[in-house]
Amino acid sequence: MKVKQANSKLLCNFEVIDLLRSRGANQEDLSSFGSVTPSESKVYEYLSRTPAGTQTRDTLQSFLQKLDKYKLTKAECLQAVNLRPLSAVEVHLFWMCIP
Repeated sequence: MKVKQANSKLLCNFEVIDLLRSRGANQEDLSSFGSVTPSESKVYEYLSRTPAGTQTRDTLQSFLQKLDKYKLTKAECLQAVNLRPLSAVEVHLFWMCIP
């Protein structure tokens, strides 16, 4: 994989895990890495235990549309997508971090 333009765009955890799945990281037996490197396999294992492991493109688009009314920056939206606060306490903590 080549980096064509460094820092051109931030990726959410779902986009990273989706890329790894497209490269074959979602196979049950990760011991035969195929086109997935050992480090990519570890990243996939970690991200599959985060909210990104259960997200879909449709749920992300719906969530981002609902965030539009709060006028958040792209970085704040990215943080919300990656953290996916579910309880009132988590939402409160998220809002406390926003200046």
